[in-house]
Amino acid sequence: TMEYRKRGYNYDICINSFPSEYLNEGQMGLYFEHFPEMEGKIIVEMVEYTELSRRKWKVKKEEISGHDMRLALDDYSTGNNNIYAVEYFDPQYVKFDRSMITDIHMDKDKQDRIDELVEEFKEKGIKMIAEGVETEEEFNKRLEKYDIWMLIMHQEITVTTSPGGGYDDYYNNLLYNFLYKIREAGITVPVIPGIMPITNAKQVERAVKLSGSFMPQRFKSLVDKFGSNPSGMMQAGIVYATDQIIDLFANGITNVHVYSMNNPEVAQKIKNNLTEILK
Repeated sequence: TMEYRKRGYNYDICINSFPSEYLNEGQMGLYFEHFPEMEGKIIVEMVEYTELSRRKWKVKKEEISGHDMRLALDDYSTGNNNIYAVEYFDPQYVKFDRSMITDIHMDKDKQDRIDELVEEFKEKGIKMIAEGVETEEEFNKRLEKYDIWMLIMHQEITVTTSPGGGYDDYYNNLLYNFLYKIREAGITVPVIPGIMPITNAKQVERAVKLSGSFMPQRFKSLVDKFGSNPSGMMQAGIVYATDQIIDLFANGITNVHVYSMNNPEVAQKIKNNLTEILK
């Protein structure tokens, strides 16, 4: 929030939240006392992979409504986030997991499922967000018929420039090409590239499995060399991600979202590598 204020942002901010945890009223009150400008700006995203505590959810729900926050259901169709969760949490937003979106233009089952959900959620007044739209075909040949993308296009777009954070000109050029096309279309909202540094060898397999993408040869060589050396792999992954971020900044990007996966050390070390560049 301090960085948000420092940069003078006036956009909504999404915060992941466990349905089994909450801040008490005193803690929430203290936060908004220090950051009154955040009233009405926060969207609480309920994550999909924890058990629900009904008692704690009751408290969280009162806090959300009491401080003019909004509620989103993250990664719909994964973990516990399904139609029953929509009925229970009654969110204003539902974010379709990327597994529902990838190659949707070629998958009749996915198209039918999205058709069904769009109609149902529209009736409930729920806004929808499609995560992981990576190709023109996915958007132009299917998703453009819906209002799913309108929420993103009129506020803020987050684009993951490289699955797993592996640097390669190909991935950054995809982003630059995407920026060119949306600017040509008259879309002027901020676009924030997302970088997820890979700092251990196990992340590689998981990243490829989740994204359905590939790792550039340069990154494969790095994993082959340092994958069995945890500290070496950590350092190499951070340097690798830093390299990609520098390329983004050199090409006019001014803000980057680092997916540190709850590891603040990773984010801090990347920031330390960019001290002069970030001035």
